[in-house]
Amino acid sequence: MRGRYWTEVGAIAALLLSGIVVSQICGSSIAVLDGFHTMFLLLNTVYTSLSHQWPSSGLHYSSIRAQPVGVFLSYLVLLTLNTIYLNESCTAVIEPAAAQRPLLLVAAGAVSLTLKMLLVVLHWPRSQSRRGEPPPEPHIEVNHRAEETAQAEQGAVLNNNTECKGSLDNPTLIIINTEALVEARTQHQTNGTRGQHSNGETPPKDETPPEIKGAPHSLSSCLLHICETLLTPILVLVYGLFTLSFNSKCHNSKLCPLLIYLDPMLSLLAAVLLISKSIPQVFRYGQILLLGTPCHLSVAEIGKKIADVQGVKTLHELHVWKLAEGFIVASVHVQCCTSLQNRCPDVVLEVTKVLQGVGVTCSTVQPEPLGVEYKLNPKTGQRERVQDVPIPVYYPPQSQDGLWSGEGWISGYRYANNDKMSNRLKKTWKPQLFKRELYSEILDHKFTITVTARTLNLIDAAFGFDFYILKTPKEDLNSKLGMDLKRAMLLRLARKDLYPQDSVKREKVYNKYKQFEIPEEEAEWVGLSLEEAVEKQRQLEHKEPEPLFKACVDKLVEELHIQKLLEPHLTEKN
Repeated sequence: MRGRYWTEVGAIAALLLSGIVVSQICGSSIAVLDGFHTMFLLLNTVYTSLSHQWPSSGLHYSSIRAQPVGVFLSYLVLLTLNTIYLNESCTAVIEPAAAQRPLLLVAAGAVSLTLKMLLVVLHWPRSQSRRGEPPPEPHIEVNHRAEETAQAEQGAVLNNNTECKGSLDNPTLIIINTEALVEARTQHQTNGTRGQHSNGETPPKDETPPEIKGAPHSLSSCLLHICETLLTPILVLVYGLFTLSFNSKCHNSKLCPLLIYLDPMLSLLAAVLLISKSIPQVFRYGQILLLGTPCHLSVAEIGKKIADVQGVKTLHELHVWKLAEGFIVASVHVQCCTSLQNRCPDVVLEVTKVLQGVGVTCSTVQPEPLGVEYKLNPKTGQRERVQDVPIPVYYPPQSQDGLWSGEGWISGYRYANNDKMSNRLKKTWKPQLFKRELYSEILDHKFTITVTARTLNLIDAAFGFDFYILKTPKEDLNSKLGMDLKRAMLLRLARKDLYPQDSVKREKVYNKYKQFEIPEEEAEWVGLSLEEAVEKQRQLEHKEPEPLFKACVDKLVEELHIQKLLEPHLTEKN
């Protein structure tokens, strides 16, 4: 089959070269556009031929992404060439010129039409068979090493039909329905497909035609695609026949002055049609290359359906994207309810069915434990270690002097040269730190603070530095500096001593943040460390009482001062 594809590549390349030569000899614009379309077919055929040379064992990202990349580049080249040549076609309408050697144009159009019709006929049965195929049925792929470990620990007996229920108790299991490959590279399998895939076998590749690849599987769409494929050679042939038939009668016909406008008008029509065909495809496959969510799917709705599955406690990290045409991928992390930990495999299978029901071809459902280090085996009652525990994070002392938003250092190992057979090397992953100047409205001061990218994003999400400090709880701030700033802001709000020189701004800022106001006695304790809180309490308990006579004297002095200010003061005029 590979030889047939390369034969097609050679034939289309020869047609492209001959079309370029004929368009230059005859001076025909429509022949140039037919060459553009031939180049489009050549690019499609080349990437299809190359894609069938990749290994066929398992799912390969390169082979899956070849289809959207190839189609996107083909349509992008076609769109670019036609857009550039559209200006030439408009110029030719204003200053038309008669084509030369119409007989050569007729021959070139006939050859191009014959070859393209031959390609359509060769690929039509395969496209029809794919159109009638039932949708592929996803299946489950299991980590067999984890499966063997689970069997040894729990004594589970697995077979081809129930292998998931025993191995899903092991946290290294990943649920993936990988039977459905890319639409352009797979065939639907007969009975026994699921068993073959579970044992590591993959279905044979489907040979997709170059110009019909990715086309919709409806008869009307296929017919429309055929008309688009044969459009330019038909226009070349029609123009050549018109020119050839009217050349002998040109001196007696009134249509001769109008005949020179036929070529630019046909080329303008073809360019507009090819551009209108290319633009939607460029946007469509561009979204696929950007891993965008399919337009007909709603991530929020899928999340609601998964949340409604009995046994799902929480879910997060739900992502749905299109990897190739007809190949939708999804991944989600789910946590099973505490009472249904023993039935977590069944819950995961139900989630997989939900994803399959919305059209997802390949899905990864990652069950998460409850965050404990040990759990009891439901069969033996023995305590077993949970492998998937939270990663320990180390917060260095300098994190307390900045705002890291909970980020810290993670210590681990990496393989030398990214080779799993080589030695492990110790490695510490650290967050990227920035020095930023942040302004506080409440404190009316600019602070130069060490922050992370996550801190800046959270400040933007909170609509300001002060809102971020006041809204974020202590556990998320995880910073002594942050808590000191929060205490200072709360004290300012409690004492209402903002902007003593500007009463208007003081009132404006106070009204903006008054939702966070708490009593001063309570604000004084916010953010204190254990040592600071103990020292503050000690000072309060050992504070010497103020003598009564001193309080009376101070009160009397204040009253006399006020009375003196209220007395009229006489001044003499000079």
